[in-house]
Amino acid sequence: MQDPRSMSEYIAALPLAKIGTRYSSLRLICPHAYASMQESIARHGQLTPIVVSRGDPFEVVDGFKRLRACQRLGFTSLRARILEAGVHALKAAIIELNRKGSSLCDMEEAMVVRSLYREDGLRQEEIAVLFGRHKSWACRRISLVERLTEEVQEHIRLGLFRVGIGRELAKLPQGNQGSALRAVLKHRLTRRETETLVALLLSRPRWEHDDFLRFPREALESVRRGEKRATELLSFTARLEQALTAIEKGCGAATESVVQPGVWSLSPEERLTVINRLKAAEDRLLHIRSMIQEEVHVAGVHQESGRT
Repeated sequence: MQDPRSMSEYIAALPLAKIGTRYSSLRLICPHAYASMQESIARHGQLTPIVVSRGDPFEVVDGFKRLRACQRLGFTSLRARILEAGVHALKAAIIELNRKGSSLCDMEEAMVVRSLYREDGLRQEEIAVLFGRHKSWACRRISLVERLTEEVQEHIRLGLFRVGIGRELAKLPQGNQGSALRAVLKHRLTRRETETLVALLLSRPRWEHDDFLRFPREALESVRRGEKRATELLSFTARLEQALTAIEKGCGAATESVVQPGVWSLSPEERLTVINRLKAAEDRLLHIRSMIQEEVHVAGVHQESGRT
């Protein structure tokens, strides 16, 4: 198997009519990136050659954005690095040529690896050796794509939503991805919102799913209110715990004050003042306890009525 880093190559000017895009299905379409590339080439011309494999036509391995931009700008030819290599090495080169700049996302890597695995019949061990990676890397990349339905994969390839949304949809069983996908597109959900929606679908009974997907905004707002309530309860519990800790410390200090130098050193008036303060503190603590006990009782009643 040929190492893509050791392929022979040379640079030449090629007519656009002689350039094919067989491997474009292994890259994602990003309209914003295409627009930026077209603007750059319109200003400065083609600064970097595209990379193609030798053949008829020459197939683009790297430089799809440059090719599309030049086509739209009316170029008739492009400078290209022409590689002499087999199909396996060329597909590997799609990843290797972009590794340094990290311009390939994990989904695109997964599409290349899956193509080598499913279309070219390479074993995962062979793919790992080709890229100098562990077999588990190849396995994870293949799984990333194959957890998704073809419909979701196609939307990702066409750039109809961000890859992060695809990662969230991959957490769902394939039978549920189509309806979730349509809800995401219809309501223009962000990746974070999609993550919350997917978590709801995975944690709640199946009979609730239709409402979540029909009214995802309402479902997400309900989750946000629940999170806010949980935060408020946590804050209340923390404040109450802090107050009770202060009371305990105060009781400890009061005990030490009574023992040392001793309650008998107090005058009758001072003893009466201490007793009254202790009675007032006791009344407040009893009031707090009765309030909490009443809330517990009411909650128990509601729970029992809900069961009946």
